[in-house]
Amino acid sequence: MPKIETSDGFAKAAESIRALAAKEVDPSEKEAYLSTAKKFEDTHARAQSVFAEVNETLERNEAFAKRLLRKRFTHRTWEFWLVVGVILAFLCYGKYGS
Repeated sequence: MPKIETSDGFAKAAESIRALAAKEVDPSEKEAYLSTAKKFEDTHARAQSVFAEVNETLERNEAFAKRLLRKRFTHRTWEFWLVVGVILAFLCYGKYGS
């Protein structure tokens, strides 16, 4: 299953905002720009951690599904159902066949 990637949109936006803050002369506007850039960087970091966790969960679920499929159709499973079928056949023959 393909991994989910985080786009670099928030990181690029933060870089652009920091570049604008470097050009601004008004200190109050500069603080607002830097604060916004920090929020974009934090959002990007959170998105990366969430997507990393999602990818780990997907990998675990995929491995679990593969294990279930391997264990589902084993030789012993067929033996078990064969024995159950034979026992049921004998029970039905004993009850209805006599």
